[in-house]
Amino acid sequence: MSDILILEPAGERRVVLPLRIGGADAEVLVPGVAAPAVLQLSHEDAQWRIAPLQGAQALLDGQPLRGSQELVDGDVVGFGAAQLRLVESVPALEVLHLAGNATIAPLDVAPVNIAETSDEEVEIRAAGLPVVRVGAEADHAPGSAAPTAAPRRRMAWSIAALLLMVFTGLMMALQSVPLDLSPADARVAVQGSFLHWHSGNRLFVLPGARTVNATREGYFPLQVTSRDAAPLRLHLERRPGLMTIDTGGVAASVWVDGEELGKAPGEVAVPAGKRLIQLRAARYLDFVQEIDIEGAGARQAMSARLEPSWGRVEILADPDGARVMVDGVESGVTPAKLELDAGVHEISVEAPARKAWQSRVALRAGESLTLGPLVLGQPDAVVAIRSQPAGADVNITGAYRGRTPVQVALPPGASHDVVVSLAGYRNWSRNLRTVAGARSSLDARLDPVLVEVTVQGEPAGAELLIDGEARGKTPRTVQLPATAHRIQVRKEGFAEWETTVTPAEGTPRQVQYALISPAEAKRGAPLAPSLASKAGPALRLIPLGTFQMGSERREQGRRPNEGSRRVTFMRAFYLGTNEVTNAQFLAFRSEHVSGFVDKQTLDLDAYPVTNVSWDQAAEFCNWLSQQDGLPVAYERKDGHYALLQPVGTGYRLPTEAEWEYAARYVDGKALRRFSWGDALPVPQGAENLAGQETQRENKDPKKGGVNLVESALPEYRDEHGVLAPVGVYRGNALGLHDMAGNVSEWVNDSYQSFVENGATIDPLGPTLPGAPHVLRGASWKTATVGELRLASRDQAGGPAQHIGFRVARYAEPATP
Repeated sequence: MSDILILEPAGERRVVLPLRIGGADAEVLVPGVAAPAVLQLSHEDAQWRIAPLQGAQALLDGQPLRGSQELVDGDVVGFGAAQLRLVESVPALEVLHLAGNATIAPLDVAPVNIAETSDEEVEIRAAGLPVVRVGAEADHAPGSAAPTAAPRRRMAWSIAALLLMVFTGLMMALQSVPLDLSPADARVAVQGSFLHWHSGNRLFVLPGARTVNATREGYFPLQVTSRDAAPLRLHLERRPGLMTIDTGGVAASVWVDGEELGKAPGEVAVPAGKRLIQLRAARYLDFVQEIDIEGAGARQAMSARLEPSWGRVEILADPDGARVMVDGVESGVTPAKLELDAGVHEISVEAPARKAWQSRVALRAGESLTLGPLVLGQPDAVVAIRSQPAGADVNITGAYRGRTPVQVALPPGASHDVVVSLAGYRNWSRNLRTVAGARSSLDARLDPVLVEVTVQGEPAGAELLIDGEARGKTPRTVQLPATAHRIQVRKEGFAEWETTVTPAEGTPRQVQYALISPAEAKRGAPLAPSLASKAGPALRLIPLGTFQMGSERREQGRRPNEGSRRVTFMRAFYLGTNEVTNAQFLAFRSEHVSGFVDKQTLDLDAYPVTNVSWDQAAEFCNWLSQQDGLPVAYERKDGHYALLQPVGTGYRLPTEAEWEYAARYVDGKALRRFSWGDALPVPQGAENLAGQETQRENKDPKKGGVNLVESALPEYRDEHGVLAPVGVYRGNALGLHDMAGNVSEWVNDSYQSFVENGATIDPLGPTLPGAPHVLRGASWKTATVGELRLASRDQAGGPAQHIGFRVARYAEPATP
């Protein structure tokens, strides 16, 4: 610090430190000081200091200045007929001349004799007055005459003037502190300060640190510490109110704004303000009420009548003495009278050699229910069903009952149609009549649906393995069940070749292989003609090529949304040979249910999965990619899934162009109009469609029921009223099944009614947030010829029992 601002009656100026204050030779002159008496002001080590020089006498905050002392903000030095005040924040020295002031008489501080004890005399003299001694022996000086009345009056006036000067100095030193006080009539006091007062929104107090207290009856006291003139916020908190709660004698806990504060009936202290009071008691409904609490110790009353949360249930049964179970807990014997909590309960009534009665009962609070008399009937028959091979689906009277080996309970005294089915095998069926309490078993030996499969290629004489079992040397023709098989070909000096084949009944298959050397494989082997994912779906490599997508304007049955455009495929891709099945989807989401149609289950493992949304299909693709260690194809954006760009090799839904190209493919040159060819009518057994088997008049009249679909294809019938196992209908030229039957399929594209007619390469289709997606292919509900065309396209916004999907993926990563 090199200089300081001087604030004098004549104006402001800056003076270099250290600074001398006093007589004629000082930098700052003050009245009433005879030269050479001076004080020195300095600033060292971040401290302000004042020191008397050459015998100067001064007062620091009303006390004699003894040697060099520290000055802080607001300190007042009395010197001659002036007061000096340090303003540290500027910094500045304020010089106030007392001489000539009409309210404060100037003082001349004469030399004083200051001792360590308080009974020493102190000499105080007003300007122009004789010396007056004040002390233990101050009546009169030795050897002098006693003072007259006039000097005594002058002495009294001098003392009054001194006190007035001190009071004026203190008043001038007070700071005005802004005050934010609530409530406004609270009492404010400053701890440890002898001079302060509170007026309105101002607190007047001496400078420096201070502790301020605010108090008011009915409020918690508040104490804050502050310094200097910083604004003070004193908001007192109202004391709690006393709430007397009457519950009519029901013991309850009292919760206020979600916090437990006491017990009722009784008195509870509740914070002031609008509060949510909640009373909780065992076996009673919660009582909730919002109350404005006055607080400040005021007493309020609340009356609450709690409603019981339980009801009464009386259970009567034939025979008496039957055991009653409630939610798995034994609760007495019939006739029984029970008090149960309101809600839904599982109640069962059991008796030896009788069929148990079991039901879910909804009981309302305060309600009384009577169940019965319940007549306990004959016990169920128990049937154990096994199959060879095991793992076959069991369907009893149209309802799925599990997979072999399985044990089921059936109502006695009735006939039950039992059907055991397994992909690649012929269905096995029996009619079973059950007897009460009897145990029986059924052993189903399933006959395979054998298909002739020939494996041949170059070089010949290679070792052939089918499903891990050695089957001799190639070329080789074998009979295989019509289900998926893993085929491996090995020969010394060549890289192993592998594929997956799913033969269809009545269609011999030829599998061609071409073994290459390990060196050729290392350089880059040809793409495998087929792939099998770890979780089940098998895929086939689709030949690259160009085709005219859509339909001609004059094509019969054409809709306006079938715009024609030329599409070229340059990036190799695989497409699922079958639609994703229930079994494959349940491995991903075990709780999924495809549902029922007229008591016919859609949940058989070999059936295509239905009732899945487009997002759920995308989630399955990502899960399938993770099972095979591939990058996921979809990311979630704004609550929906979208294809990641650039598209990698993870599993995904086929694009609309890929689906139509694969469905209509013949030999790379011609395109099919329908899955069976170009001509009508629909040949029998072409696909699983809505034929005459879906109409009521073709059903057993004893079973009744309604038409499965509103209309059917005339003169067409297939073997399946609703769904069929995947792959049982003949595949197309690429070995793809159910491209125009069983279920309609989600594809990747968002739906647009207008299709651009320009030529494109590997189109991915539009992605429109919130828009429906495209559906391709007919389903078991399709009954119009126009929708059987492979160029037909539709849309959907959510799941349905005729919608499923198949998977696709690129063969190789995208070229940079």
